[in-house]
Amino acid sequence: MGTYCAGAEVLDYRYQSDGTPTVCVYMGANGGYKWVSVAATDPVVRAPGQPCSGAYPVAVTRYGKAIMCVQGTWMVGP
Repeated sequence: MGTYCAGAEVLDYRYQSDGTPTVCVYMGANGGYKWVSVAATDPVVRAPGQPCSGAYPVAVTRYGKAIMCVQGTWMVGP
């Protein structure tokens, strides 16, 4: 984690070699794009706009992108 990723990989959800789930995020002008660990992930594939219960803060779309549960709706992250 903390290793650099490409801008084209933003929100890609992947597992590190040790099994840790990670997402590529933009860390700002001085941080660049990096792989960061994520919270508990919904085991069901979800889509932006679907309702969420808040039981899982993160889900993955059918395209392998991470989305967040925000106020009861799955949304693309910042």
